[in-house]
Amino acid sequence: EPLAALIQEGNQAVKRKAFTKALEFYQTALQKDPHELIAVHNQAWVYLLQLKQEEAKIAFNKVIHHHPKLGLCFLGRGTLYFIQASYYQAFKDFNQQIAITPQEPFAYYKRGVVYKYWKEYPEALEDFNQSLKRDPHLQLAYYQRGTIYQALKKYKEAMNDFNQALLLDVNDINSYMARGSLYDEMQLFYQALDDYRKALILHPELDTIYLYRG
Repeated sequence: EPLAALIQEGNQAVKRKAFTKALEFYQTALQKDPHELIAVHNQAWVYLLQLKQEEAKIAFNKVIHHHPKLGLCFLGRGTLYFIQASYYQAFKDFNQQIAITPQEPFAYYKRGVVYKYWKEYPEALEDFNQSLKRDPHLQLAYYQRGTIYQALKKYKEAMNDFNQALLLDVNDINSYMARGSLYDEMQLFYQALDDYRKALILHPELDTIYLYRG
């Protein structure tokens, strides 16, 4: 079977979240050609999705060493660094990805999350704005931007973003929790309880919701 077909079958398996099967296809492609970096790149992302951190790091490093402009390898390795709390390394990789693919919305989104962690809110807001400029349907960016507006006491803007996040994903527990806490701050307690109730229906096992409701 041609290499391109194997990689394509692996990609289709990823879309089905059949990650083990996807890895099998990529591995078969690499057995045919150990230098097929697209297979390594896609393999790295699957490892990241499986939280196999060491395997993901090795694969991303291999791609970056041989072909740093291929795909979204810096975005992937930066995400891995963020998971490992290596925030400065993550920040550098997201910068690098933006330099290579300036139209990639997730690169700005991820860097915005780092800025938010550092409480550099103006920079975070700008990155979330840039990510949404490139992809107006990036639900996570509305949620994250809303949390910053809430921290800055910009309640109207925060409410608009949480509402938009929930329009894009009606089952997003984080947006219900965030909007509930925003209603709390605005002393709209019935609306807050309603959002916590919706979150509780989605995830009844989460103890933090009971804390908010109390």
